Amino acid sequence: MEEKLYNEVILLKELISNSKEVKALLEIDKELNDDLSFKILSSKVNELKEEYERFSKILKEDDLTLINKRKEYHLKKKELDNHPLTIKYMEAYKKVKEIYNLVNEEIFDLFNKTPTIKI
Repeated sequence: MEEKLYNEVILLKELISNSKEVKALLEIDKELNDDLSFKILSSKVNELKEEYERFSKILKEDDLTLINKRKEYHLKKKELDNHPLTIKYMEAYKKVKEIYNLVNEEIFDLFNKTPTIKI
């Protein structure tokens, strides 16, 4: 019984890994990693976030410098979030997440347990 279950789980994993949804997500992930403008933008967002966090430890919340750092970070983050590749990635990610949610609902809920598959 355990071996059969193990083999079925391996088959399910292979089916998910070979699904068009996962393949599309991996392809978009490659596009993200290969796109220089995206990498620069992402790096800038991380830099601004770290800078804001450093300033927030030493300045008061209403300090104008901190307010400006926060605004600068949020504007650049919004630009990253609205980048065409980010949008494309998130759409593909949602499709893959739906697969895992379905697996959780259809399989694990049967056992009155709700282990979560994390992706």
